[in-house]
Amino acid sequence: MTSDVLAVALTNSMYSSFFKFRDLSGSETFGGMSVGLRAHTFINTSHDDKTVELLNTAISNLNACKPCTSGHVTKSRDLGVSDDQLLEAIQCASTMAAGCSFLKAAEA
Repeated sequence: MTSDVLAVALTNSMYSSFFKFRDLSGSETFGGMSVGLRAHTFINTSHDDKTVELLNTAISNLNACKPCTSGHVTKSRDLGVSDDQLLEAIQCASTMAAGCSFLKAAEA
């Protein structure tokens, strides 16, 4: 199950990087081009769709990808995820990221 979460996180990061580029480039040209990435990981996990979308939303937020975060919030809501559940996922991910940053800084 842990490998599923890691696979979703890494696939999400790949997409976030791509969509951040589209957003940051300031060019409409890239918006019309094919993504060209594969997201099999999102559908081939042991987790239900709601859990995958909560993971995607939290990771997209940590990656600071506005189009990805917005898209995953919408998809989460469409799946029946409540705003409280979305907020809790963001709070948990933010706390974990801060803790990891603290530990990494403490090692230096």
